[in-house]
Amino acid sequence: MDQTAPHRSADAADRVKATIDARVAALRLSQRGFARAAGVSYATFENVRHSRTTPRPATEHKLERVLGWAPDSIQRIREGHEPVLLNEPASAGTPSPAGAPPPLNAPSEPGFRALPRSDGSGITDYWLTEMVDGDPVSVHIPAGTDQSEEKVRKALTQAIQHMKVAWGLR
Repeated sequence: MDQTAPHRSADAADRVKATIDARVAALRLSQRGFARAAGVSYATFENVRHSRTTPRPATEHKLERVLGWAPDSIQRIREGHEPVLLNEPASAGTPSPAGAPPPLNAPSEPGFRALPRSDGSGITDYWLTEMVDGDPVSVHIPAGTDQSEEKVRKALTQAIQHMKVAWGLR
């Protein structure tokens, strides 16, 4: 169970709220849509956002996953540091971690897209974006040599359908 957090400083609380708000806006999600995507209630999200409670680590990790942050990033913000973005390399030439969430430039318009490599030698990623309860929801699969576009489109469509079911929208 979450516990009240009477010893949180106002500065830390303001940092957490401002950083989460900026990231949710950058992801082009409503706050309710974000809470739903994270699998937490809107009340729980608001309590974490406003530092009203000390959430369970599992709750923070759910939020951090959807924010595209490494585990314990919310605690880092409380301590005055920046969150660690999973989709940005730690240093030049370092690949993003496996399973990293999509980058901020995920398509926001509905549709299926195959993104070309910068050198024109093929496809880097396949994206599918659908509007779900008023918010764009994007899923992506890195391109592989053995994947047909039809197979990828079907897998992405199924992923969005599973999310809708999990969110109680279908």
